[in-house]
Amino acid sequence: MKILLVRDERESAEILTFILETKLKGEVVLAISPQKGIDLLKADSAFALVVTDHSQGNNPLFDYLKNSNAKTPVISLSGQPFPVMDKSQYSGFLGFVDRAK
Repeated sequence: MKILLVRDERESAEILTFILETKLKGEVVLAISPQKGIDLLKADSAFALVVTDHSQGNNPLFDYLKNSNAKTPVISLSGQPFPVMDKSQYSGFLGFVDRAK
């Protein structure tokens, strides 16, 4: 399974890469920005999963995925509790999983 990981924090990217490679037996390709992620998706449509951080501001990666009608599943990570976020900007998301308090 080929996984696109879009993270701008090197340390968390290394931890997530380790988890994705060991638990999902995936091949992880790292993009350090949403634009780099878009570039990789345009160049290679073989990604089975995209993992990204929603808190990178207005994430153009979400817009690209929605507008391209991509069927690739996306996991959006956050360190913030979801009730604080404006969920309306995430139309098309199937749901939210809040972390345990």
